[in-house]
Amino acid sequence: MRKTAILMALFSACLLFGACSQQTDDSLTQGIGLYNQNELEKALPYLKSASEKTGDSETLAYLAETYRRLGMKEEALGAADKSLEVDPCNSFAHVTLSYLYNPMYGDWQAADRDTAWFHIQKGIECNPNDGNVWLASWTEAIYRKDRETESRSLKMLVETGFLTPAILAFNRWMLQHLPQDAILLTNGDMDTYPAVALQETEGFRRDVTVMNYSLLNTRWYQQHIQDRYNARFPMTDEELDSLKATKDKKDKLKTVASRIMGEIVKAKAENRFDRPLAISITVGDFSFEEGFKDHFVLMGAYNLWSDEETEPNYDLDAIKTSLKSLNFNDFAGPFVSAADKSPVRIVSTRKIALNFPNLAILVIKEKMAQNQRDEALDMLQWAQRAEKVVIKEPEIAAKLEQIKSDILAENE
Repeated sequence: MRKTAILMALFSACLLFGACSQQTDDSLTQGIGLYNQNELEKALPYLKSASEKTGDSETLAYLAETYRRLGMKEEALGAADKSLEVDPCNSFAHVTLSYLYNPMYGDWQAADRDTAWFHIQKGIECNPNDGNVWLASWTEAIYRKDRETESRSLKMLVETGFLTPAILAFNRWMLQHLPQDAILLTNGDMDTYPAVALQETEGFRRDVTVMNYSLLNTRWYQQHIQDRYNARFPMTDEELDSLKATKDKKDKLKTVASRIMGEIVKAKAENRFDRPLAISITVGDFSFEEGFKDHFVLMGAYNLWSDEETEPNYDLDAIKTSLKSLNFNDFAGPFVSAADKSPVRIVSTRKIALNFPNLAILVIKEKMAQNQRDEALDMLQWAQRAEKVVIKEPEIAAKLEQIKSDILAENE
């Protein structure tokens, strides 16, 4: 009885002073904060607690997406369904269900591409200003050979501001110095969607074939690249049809995409592939085939294939020219939209800007090693201006200041 009385007193205080609401707000704030840091396992209990207390549709949608990203598919389905029971037009819940049902994003007995497409269409119908659903729509439109929806998806990503001016500027910089008719290998969302969106909405560098490394694992995307851009791979359709992921002699996984790229670089070395080949600096490991990595030269926003092995693997003057072509004002805003619901993009997109100081530091150090102090200082001044306008990272500012001190000390 005493315990019951205490609980009732706490409940009354909760109602009287709003403590319950405060606790729910705290749970939701902490949950979304951790979600946005891609700390999903830590976010889960907070989002679960907040959703149980409020039953709010958007909170349930966050919970569903957290479950999905943690591989808890049944739980994700349950939370998303509850979200739509509260608000049948919650576009976030529809986007989560579209990825959940799409067999491209993992095995699940209930996976069904038509159901995924249904939820994409519902998300668009409910909220055409939600860039998250247009992002999902683009790849599915390609898969379905729906050129009209593919084009509309890219245009809406720009019109809604989901692709921010800063991330568009980065992709414009990445494209602008490429050789004519180049193939550019990209890696993720924000070095692919903005690039093809610029081609679609501005007609900018339509001669370049933007080829996403992850999507290259799928047969339909391979066909899309070949048909849309006349980018013929040095493999027959039969060979592409039969390609599967394998392991090399060192037991390292060779994905379908890495095997295709391995064939392309071998063909380049044997003069059987005549289009310029570039790899975005956003791509990590590009040792697709042993013995060919030294053929790629860092030029700024990308690494460009050279017929001869090069040492060192960078062109300092090309990097400097590329950096100096930037207009800082184009990058003054955020690199990722506040409406973006992907914790991976939220965390990683901002890091794209770090390529600017990292490239500048490479130039500075090499110019100093070559005893070209004036050029090194010129690049340092550029990097410090870039940090103040674009980067705004105290660690980068401190690093550049230390480099400046080192340069001045060497000349005393």
